Amino acid sequence: MTSIYKNVEDLLLATNPQSPVYCIYPHVYRDSTRHFLQGFPGRVLYAVKANNHPAVLKQIYDAGVRHYDCASLTEIELVSNACPDSTIYYMNPARLDGHARRAQKEHGVRHFVVDHHSGLAPLVQEIDPKKSVIFARMAVSHVSAMENLSAKFGAKPENVPALLMA
Repeated sequence: MTSIYKNVEDLLLATNPQSPVYCIYPHVYRDSTRHFLQGFPGRVLYAVKANNHPAVLKQIYDAGVRHYDCASLTEIELVSNACPDSTIYYMNPARLDGHARRAQKEHGVRHFVVDHHSGLAPLVQEIDPKKSVIFARMAVSHVSAMENLSAKFGAKPENVPALLMA
């Protein structure tokens, strides 16, 4: 159930919640997104896993974001419904069987990712590669990173050339 309240105090007085509530400040999402877009010169992909609530997606879309990084078919469906005419990137190399096919056929997804050579053949069997852009993601490690994600995401740098040539 979605209700609109002037402030948090009004929400608490009206509902006396006994479980956690989800408060969205639409103007904060919209203004922050616009500010970021004005200051960043490149293409912005919103990672839907950060916050996939339809009201949040709407504010980010209304602020100007047109590219969305999705990790599942569920996220792709959310973006398709909330953000018309957007470009969706299926950026999860560990897709369930049939999900890439459905993403392309039902939602027009053209952008996919692979982290390893073993993920390429199954992907190409599901999609039309002539209508697709397939990214080879490279693992990058840096000593200043708060958390090293290079073991979880991306191909080893020495394996990327062969992956790109496949």
